[in-house]
Amino acid sequence: MRWAAAIALLFMGFVGAGEPNTTTLKGSYVWSHIPNEPGNLKAVFTPKGDGEYTVSFYFKFDGVDHVYSGTAKGSLQNGNLAGEVKNENKRRTFTFSGMCKEGAFSGSHSEIRRNGERKTGTLTLTAK
Repeated sequence: MRWAAAIALLFMGFVGAGEPNTTTLKGSYVWSHIPNEPGNLKAVFTPKGDGEYTVSFYFKFDGVDHVYSGTAKGSLQNGNLAGEVKNENKRRTFTFSGMCKEGAFSGSHSEIRRNGERKTGTLTLTAK
């Protein structure tokens, strides 16, 4: 009978484990070449260690939905936050960096190219 209780507790632990806590921030992005047309942006950060996250950015560009995914390091509350993401087919790499203040992020994004990094715009995110 005790083994049945132990198995039940173990099973409940697996059921309760679920997905790691995520932090979702929403805001907007601006591409440098079209500064008067900001777009909606959602970023989902999943912790993978102390101050390290996997991140996915969800946005629409030219009427097409995109998800760029990668990693980030820093603070989602107060301090520096930076990371690198790739587009869906992994052929383009973008970096982002900036500051979080009281859970609100403000920063810039760039594309890594063969001849160096090129600034591509800005992004702002807050917990809503």
